[in-house]
Amino acid sequence: MTRKEFEHLRVEIQQHKFQSVTDVNPINYAIQRAAFKQDQLKALVSAGRKVKGSKTVAAKLVRWERQIEKLTTLPERFQVYQMIT
Repeated sequence: MTRKEFEHLRVEIQQHKFQSVTDVNPINYAIQRAAFKQDQLKALVSAGRKVKGSKTVAAKLVRWERQIEKLTTLPERFQVYQMIT
């Protein structure tokens, strides 16, 4: 995949917006939004790995993978917070 093709795909993936749910509980909303963002980042990483030889894309991959790591712990933290309150 060329970098230009990747950029078109990246824009297309990032244009998808989170559809809010009817649940008004802010903790559940945050957990669902984090899951949506994690899926979106996984799609970006998958597309980015198909591009070879681009330092810019490689830097984006590192950033996106770091964000995925942070998002994996978010539901656990919110569930613990929900138990406390």
